[in-house]
Amino acid sequence: MYRWWGRVASDLLQSFQQFAFPVSCAGCGCSLESSAGRICHRCYGSMKVVLPGDPSLQRALRRLRHGVPIADLTVLFYFEQDGILQTLVHHLKYSGMRQLGRELGVVLAERIRADAHGLPDAGLVPVPLHRAKERERGYNQCTSICEGVSSVLGQPVLPGLLRRLRYTESQTNLTPEERRVNVRGAFSVRRAEVNLIRGKRLVLVDDVLTTGATVMASAEALHRAGAGSVAVCAVGLAVGEAVGGPRAE
Repeated sequence: MYRWWGRVASDLLQSFQQFAFPVSCAGCGCSLESSAGRICHRCYGSMKVVLPGDPSLQRALRRLRHGVPIADLTVLFYFEQDGILQTLVHHLKYSGMRQLGRELGVVLAERIRADAHGLPDAGLVPVPLHRAKERERGYNQCTSICEGVSSVLGQPVLPGLLRRLRYTESQTNLTPEERRVNVRGAFSVRRAEVNLIRGKRLVLVDDVLTTGATVMASAEALHRAGAGSVAVCAVGLAVGEAVGGPRAE
């Protein structure tokens, strides 16, 4: 009796909350029927999917491998200037929508699983923010994405493994070469964690991959510390006009 009444009360409370505080899509602002997610089907459908054989993805992987050994690269959507993904990333970074990062991480994990890459024995490493920027923002958006990936694939999230040594200039308005110089030597593995990653498989998780300078500098630090292999996953891939647009920092 009490258990039945508890379920009824819970359902009534949820219905009231949805009526009094309707949830809107973070992409277009339309009302959502369920509060389980923050992105509507229309917005998901409007984002261009990055397929495994896409030339832009292959070029991005070759660019990364030119700088540092990268085992694999998985990306969900193309990041287009003034597109839905740019709006989502902006909300994720500046509007406190950590759950949005987890939702995108879940979708990213499904892509990884569908591509049959798998992440056997791999640890998920979010591209880190400088501690001052993370304090200002209150969280690292890449960690939220990692949490979504982990909830599906069960791989551990290692948020304290990699650290950013210095507060670098924003990458937004820099040329590709300036971006590489800006983040060169900016990352290191915490000394206490080195023995934990020696010979292990790791996956760097970023929100938007542009020139790849930040990811390459992060991967270089992981390899320098003895990681067995480093793969890269990202929600967005910026190409063409979008390469000079906002990025994840």
